[in-house]
Amino acid sequence: MAKFLEERKLTVEKPCCTLPVSVYANHVPLLRDFDVSREAGGAVAALTRTFRGIKPNPFDKIALSFEPSTEFAIVNAISVEDEAK
Repeated sequence: MAKFLEERKLTVEKPCCTLPVSVYANHVPLLRDFDVSREAGGAVAALTRTFRGIKPNPFDKIALSFEPSTEFAIVNAISVEDEAK
């Protein structure tokens, strides 16, 4: 499960609340050009996305990567839960 929240302060220079990002797990795209504010209905609105069937890589790890489309995103927390439980 991933919870996304766009918290940027809007300014005259950046009046729009768009900050698209692509999210990958083990190099497999989960979200492409994901715009949190647009999907959540505005800035400072939390949005949860759940991804199922993600398997560890050969090193028994899940490698997450976040690729910005315009600016870097800040990740504050990630929750990983075992689907078998």
